Amino acid sequence: MKGGKIVVRREARGPLGEAWSARIDDWIDDGMRLVRLSKEYRRRYRETVCARCPPEQQARRKCAALAPGCSTKSCRHMDRACAAKHRRLIRAHTESHPFYQRLRMNAELERRQLRREGKRAAQGSLARTW
Repeated sequence: MKGGKIVVRREARGPLGEAWSARIDDWIDDGMRLVRLSKEYRRRYRETVCARCPPEQQARRKCAALAPGCSTKSCRHMDRACAAKHRRLIRAHTESHPFYQRLRMNAELERRQLRREGKRAAQGSLARTW
Protein backbone atom coordinates (compact mmCIF):
# COMPACT_ATOMS: atom_id res chain seq x y z
CA MET A 1 0.00 0.00 0.00
CA LYS A 2 1.40 3.37 -1.01
CA GLY A 3 -0.08 6.53 0.43
CA GLY A 4 -3.35 4.88 1.43
CA LYS A 5 -3.98 3.40 -2.01
CA ILE A 6 -3.95 -0.23 -2.98
CA VAL A 7 -1.50 -0.96 -5.77
CA VAL A 8 -2.31 -3.94 -7.95
CA ARG A 9 0.69 -5.60 -9.53
CA ARG A 10 0.24 -7.46 -12.78
CA GLU A 11 2.61 -10.38 -12.99
CA ALA A 12 3.67 -12.03 -16.22
CA ARG A 13 1.17 -14.72 -17.19
CA GLY A 14 0.93 -17.41 -19.76
CA PRO A 15 -1.63 -17.34 -22.57
CA LEU A 16 -4.34 -18.90 -20.38
CA GLY A 17 -3.75 -16.33 -17.65
CA GLU A 18 -4.01 -13.52 -20.20
CA ALA A 19 -7.26 -14.94 -21.58
CA TRP A 20 -8.68 -15.26 -18.06
CA SER A 21 -7.64 -11.70 -17.21
CA ALA A 22 -9.28 -10.41 -20.40
CA ARG A 23 -12.53 -12.21 -19.53
CA ILE A 24 -12.50 -10.73 -16.02
CA ASP A 25 -11.86 -7.23 -17.43
CA ASP A 26 -14.78 -7.64 -19.87
CA TRP A 27 -17.00 -8.76 -16.99
CA ILE A 28 -16.00 -5.70 -14.95
CA ASP A 29 -16.73 -3.38 -17.88
CA ASP A 30 -20.18 -4.94 -18.23
CA GLY A 31 -20.71 -4.36 -14.51
CA MET A 32 -20.01 -0.67 -14.97
CA ARG A 33 -23.00 -0.56 -17.34
CA LEU A 34 -25.19 -1.84 -14.48
CA VAL A 35 -23.80 0.85 -12.18
CA ARG A 36 -24.69 3.54 -14.74
CA LEU A 37 -28.22 2.09 -15.12
CA SER A 38 -28.65 2.12 -11.35
CA LYS A 39 -27.48 5.73 -11.01
CA GLU A 40 -29.80 6.87 -13.81
CA TYR A 41 -32.74 4.97 -12.31
CA ARG A 42 -32.13 6.47 -8.86
CA ARG A 43 -31.87 9.98 -10.32
CA ARG A 44 -35.23 9.59 -12.11
CA TYR A 45 -36.76 7.96 -9.02
CA ARG A 46 -35.74 10.93 -6.85
CA GLU A 47 -37.25 13.36 -9.39
CA THR A 48 -40.57 11.53 -9.65
CA VAL A 49 -41.28 9.47 -6.52
CA CYS A 50 -39.16 11.09 -3.80
CA ALA A 51 -40.38 14.57 -4.72
CA ARG A 52 -43.95 13.53 -3.79
CA CYS A 53 -43.05 11.42 -0.74
CA PRO A 54 -44.55 12.93 2.48
CA PRO A 55 -42.50 12.98 5.72
CA GLU A 56 -44.59 10.18 7.30
CA GLN A 57 -43.85 7.90 4.38
CA GLN A 58 -40.17 8.90 4.46
CA ALA A 59 -40.06 7.86 8.12
CA ARG A 60 -41.81 4.56 7.35
CA ARG A 61 -39.41 3.84 4.47
CA LYS A 62 -36.43 4.97 6.58
CA CYS A 63 -35.31 7.56 4.04
CA ALA A 64 -31.68 8.66 4.31
CA ALA A 65 -32.78 12.31 4.01
CA LEU A 66 -34.11 12.14 7.59
CA ALA A 67 -30.63 11.40 8.95
CA PRO A 68 -28.86 14.49 10.31
CA GLY A 69 -26.44 15.99 7.82
CA CYS A 70 -27.70 13.95 4.86
CA SER A 71 -29.26 15.75 1.91
CA THR A 72 -29.63 12.80 -0.49
CA LYS A 73 -32.93 10.99 -0.52
CA SER A 74 -32.58 7.23 -0.59
CA CYS A 75 -34.67 4.46 0.93
CA ARG A 76 -35.14 0.71 0.94
CA HIS A 77 -38.15 1.11 -1.33
CA MET A 78 -35.90 2.70 -3.97
CA ASP A 79 -33.34 -0.10 -3.60
CA ARG A 80 -35.97 -2.81 -3.99
CA ALA A 81 -37.60 -1.06 -6.95
CA CYS A 82 -34.26 -0.73 -8.73
CA ALA A 83 -33.37 -4.36 -8.05
CA ALA A 84 -36.79 -5.53 -9.25
CA LYS A 85 -36.60 -3.50 -12.45
CA HIS A 86 -33.10 -4.71 -13.36
CA ARG A 87 -33.37 -8.21 -11.84
CA ARG A 88 -32.74 -10.04 -15.11
CA LEU A 89 -29.70 -7.93 -15.95
CA ILE A 90 -28.26 -8.32 -12.45
CA ARG A 91 -28.80 -12.08 -12.43
CA ALA A 92 -27.37 -12.48 -15.94
CA HIS A 93 -24.32 -10.43 -14.99
CA THR A 94 -23.74 -12.48 -11.85
CA GLU A 95 -24.07 -15.75 -13.73
CA SER A 96 -21.75 -14.55 -16.49
CA HIS A 97 -18.75 -14.24 -14.15
CA PRO A 98 -15.98 -16.42 -15.62
CA PHE A 99 -15.45 -18.29 -12.35
CA TYR A 100 -19.17 -19.06 -12.05
CA GLN A 101 -19.20 -20.27 -15.67
CA ARG A 102 -16.21 -22.50 -14.99
CA LEU A 103 -17.94 -24.05 -11.96
CA ARG A 104 -21.07 -24.66 -14.03
CA MET A 105 -19.07 -26.27 -16.86
CA ASN A 106 -17.19 -28.50 -14.39
CA ALA A 107 -20.48 -29.62 -12.85
CA GLU A 108 -21.87 -30.39 -16.31
CA LEU A 109 -18.77 -32.41 -17.25
CA GLU A 110 -18.96 -34.34 -13.99
CA ARG A 111 -22.66 -35.06 -14.54
CA ARG A 112 -21.96 -36.34 -18.07
CA GLN A 113 -19.11 -38.51 -16.82
CA LEU A 114 -21.32 -40.06 -14.13
CA ARG A 115 -24.03 -40.69 -16.71
CA ARG A 116 -21.50 -42.42 -19.02
CA GLU A 117 -20.20 -44.56 -16.17
CA GLY A 118 -23.77 -45.47 -15.25
CA LYS A 119 -24.50 -46.53 -18.84
CA ARG A 120 -21.33 -48.62 -18.96
CA ALA A 121 -22.23 -50.32 -15.69
CA ALA A 122 -25.76 -50.98 -16.94
CA GLN A 123 -24.45 -52.42 -20.22
CA GLY A 124 -22.01 -54.61 -18.33
CA SER A 125 -24.75 -56.00 -16.09
CA LEU A 126 -26.99 -56.66 -19.13
CA ALA A 127 -24.18 -58.49 -20.91
CA ARG A 128 -23.66 -60.73 -17.88
CA THR A 129 -27.34 -61.67 -17.65
CA TRP A 130 -27.44 -63.02 -21.21
